Amino acid sequence: MITITGPRQSGKTTLARALFDSLPYVNLERPDVRLRVKDDPLGFMQTYPNGAILDEVQQVPELLSYIQVQVDEIRQMGMYVLTGSHQPTLRAALGQSLAGRTAILELLPLSLDELTQAQCQPALLDLLVQGFYPKLYDTAIPTALSPAQMYADYVATYVERDVRQLIQIRNLNTFLRFLGLCAGRIAELLNIKRLATETGVSEQAVRDWLSVLEAGYIMFQLRPWAGNIGKRLVRSPKWYFCDVGFAAHLLQITRSDHVTNHPLRGSLFETMVIADALKTCRNLGHHPGLYFYRDSNGNEVDLVIESGNRFLAVDIKSSATYRTRLLSGLNNFCNVMVDKDVDTALVYAGDDSMTIQDTRVLPYLQFPEFLTGWLDEHA
Repeated sequence: MITITGPRQSGKTTLARALFDSLPYVNLERPDVRLRVKDDPLGFMQTYPNGAILDEVQQVPELLSYIQVQVDEIRQMGMYVLTGSHQPTLRAALGQSLAGRTAILELLPLSLDELTQAQCQPALLDLLVQGFYPKLYDTAIPTALSPAQMYADYVATYVERDVRQLIQIRNLNTFLRFLGLCAGRIAELLNIKRLATETGVSEQAVRDWLSVLEAGYIMFQLRPWAGNIGKRLVRSPKWYFCDVGFAAHLLQITRSDHVTNHPLRGSLFETMVIADALKTCRNLGHHPGLYFYRDSNGNEVDLVIESGNRFLAVDIKSSATYRTRLLSGLNNFCNVMVDKDVDTALVYAGDDSMTIQDTRVLPYLQFPEFLTGWLDEHA
């Protein structure tokens, strides 16, 4: 069995139906289908004796027990392909009923490398506004779908369908304000107390809402790297949006010229690069540790990838011009990690690739290929 999980609109259904076009397709988000399954799960399974694509299977978790019996009896590889958008709900159900019987794969929005291979490469500022959801690049849509329209619909769908299923929210406008405040703090250490005060809710509510955002693949966190593993779990993480276009939408950035002098341009660029590093890892089937580094003196490295005993330290700068001072954070990290095997890279918005002081200086479009090579060698 195969389970494909990831955010809404990342292409899970399209991928499953393209790869397994011989299997019948069942959309479990349809209320009539859900009712039929809940009323007679055994009869539903008997309708698909040779397998099926079951979309948004977390909507009917009790069905997985019947799938388990079917799979154990027939043992046919690829018999059922499941998709789902809620990490905790889906993983809990899978862990209870299908442990050891399914491969779990994550499908995130398009990566820089995928856009390059498709010869669909917007300019940097356009990328920061448009983001990476496949629908925005779908040539089958007769008229261009604007990012503002797509993300407005996405927010409405996400809040109405997903958030209300996971937690009780009395005032949706409060949650939407919370989303906007999170967007204003991307690539920063998140102060839970301050965020709670500005949102007008309790600190526990903020923690719960962040968990919901992470569960729905809206945001993800980077924990700080430290030699002591316990410290990684104690210190404040940084939070990023899985799609930079979604963050830009919440910041009310609707055109590329809005980004040029925006105070969060650097944070948006950093979000795009780090999210793409996560996509690259997942697309290759690798799960290295992803962290950031910051010491008590404010010295920082934006991304630290730990694979075995090897480290890749990556600093990310939105400047289109290389300057030697951009290497200061990486140089400091190497001094701290003098007894470790550390490779370093600087990703920036320029066009020239070079190696300076053993550090690879890379345009952002070349970083996915570099990271792929590094992971293949060290993961």
